[in-house]
Amino acid sequence: QRYYLLEPVRQFALAQLTANAEIELMRQRHFNTYLHFARLADAHLRRADGAQWSARLPLEHDNFTAAWQWALDRGRFVEAAWLGLAQHHGWHMGARWYEGTYWLEQLLPHRHLFDPNLRFALLVTLYRCWRGLGNFHAIEAYRDELIALRESSASQLLRAAAWYFYANVAADASQAIAAFETCLALLNEQRVAHDLDSNFCFYADV
Repeated sequence: QRYYLLEPVRQFALAQLTANAEIELMRQRHFNTYLHFARLADAHLRRADGAQWSARLPLEHDNFTAAWQWALDRGRFVEAAWLGLAQHHGWHMGARWYEGTYWLEQLLPHRHLFDPNLRFALLVTLYRCWRGLGNFHAIEAYRDELIALRESSASQLLRAAAWYFYANVAADASQAIAAFETCLALLNEQRVAHDLDSNFCFYADV
């Protein structure tokens, strides 16, 4: 069930939070709530109740927008990247490539702040969004960095995902087959243990 505040009540509550210097704490809590919600939704999108969760996500669009804007305005770029990974599969299912690209591209100038796996996951996710938009210029601009991360990453799951996405858009059948075979080989090796925590959402859910 959803609840809505009358505008005068909302303005009064905002004024009280501001007057008591609690507005920033509430915005942090709001961000944390929607990061948690995005991760929960991501886990359900690949289950039997995925359609129900997919229908819920558009209802929270304004809340996600507010969470993103707060994180970017406050320089919380690492936290924003985690939100992007949590929303990634939902964007894909809804073909919301523009939305995903809009938010994730704002993180590119700050990607040096991320640990290698998070940086790799960001670029893989953007690669998927750019492919959805047919933005080959952006793909080419970050191609060498993405390949370098793919070759150096200690995460077989992320490397497998990168090869899988490449296989889907390879220029010819032989390249696609080779990429799929590489992906499968990495996943078969990975059966012993997962090398990503659940915060990587789609990428850790093999």
